[in-house]
Amino acid sequence: MKYAELPLRFPEFAGHLQALTHALTRALILASAVVIAVLVSGGIFNLTPLVGISLAHTQGTSMEPKQKNGDVVLLKAIDGANARVGDVVVFQEKGKSFMHRLIERRLSDSGELMLVTQGDNVPVPDHPILASQVTNRMIGEVPLLGAFSRLLHGDGGIHAYRSIVISISLFSVALWGLVTSARAERRPVRRHNDTAGLS
Repeated sequence: MKYAELPLRFPEFAGHLQALTHALTRALILASAVVIAVLVSGGIFNLTPLVGISLAHTQGTSMEPKQKNGDVVLLKAIDGANARVGDVVVFQEKGKSFMHRLIERRLSDSGELMLVTQGDNVPVPDHPILASQVTNRMIGEVPLLGAFSRLLHGDGGIHAYRSIVISISLFSVALWGLVTSARAERRPVRRHNDTAGLS
């Protein structure tokens, strides 16, 4: 008698198990969405300093059209002696930072390495600087962030950009999870054939 009752209770047990599995799946999906969002945004905003990369706003129009005023660029700290012609470098001059393209390397009369830079939108080169004045090299630009920065007049663009990245990541992964769960719920629970083996 006990053995005859097992097939009758199995579908109910399987239904509870399936519901629990779906609940755990949804929780895992939401957790994954949060993790993905943090990684995507954190990779730009939080993790870059760990590998010697920093964010900076451009100011002025000397590098247009490549870089516009307010663009957010990625900078890598370098030794000025390793800067190559064609690099966009950041150098210090009279207590201020400038970002121009390196166009020439030369030695001074005393044998010191001198670098000549020029803005892409400037008709004449800058006066030569010491290689030691160069602190960073531009390695890239954060897409769209400059537009947000200009729209919100400063650092507010960074926060808006980060919020949008997180929201899109959460929405995309959560939507994928809900669609996947809905498809799984439409699949019928497989039941044992109670009459199997009977003549």
